Amino acid sequence: MIAAFLLSLGLSACTAGSAGSMAPAAADSLLRAEARDPRFLLVDVRTPEEFAQGHLAKANLVDFKSPSFDDEIAKLPRDAKILIYCRSGHRSGMALRRMESMGFGDVRDIGGGIEAWIAAGLPVAPGR
Repeated sequence: MIAAFLLSLGLSACTAGSAGSMAPAAADSLLRAEARDPRFLLVDVRTPEEFAQGHLAKANLVDFKSPSFDDEIAKLPRDAKILIYCRSGHRSGMALRRMESMGFGDVRDIGGGIEAWIAAGLPVAPGR
């Protein structure tokens, strides 16, 4: 009985997404809590065209599809608290794993990306 429970718990954890993935409401709470911390960074890993259509306020654009992505990410402080997002969560999940392999210790992504953020009724800044 206990073994079955532990197995189901492990399987549900595997399907829940990355350990660094957060629901939009939790990400919104994190953004509010960390708003004044200079070591906190919000990074949008979508393309410039996607960013121009609307983004989260105060997001920094670092295009995951760009050949210079690793170089741009490497410029960020390794000890920063970083929240990343993309359109649906796929690219940000890959970026999160890449950043962890580069030595970043506190990186999280918004599960479901900006699509889930918008579906949750959270605000988006207009494009530039």
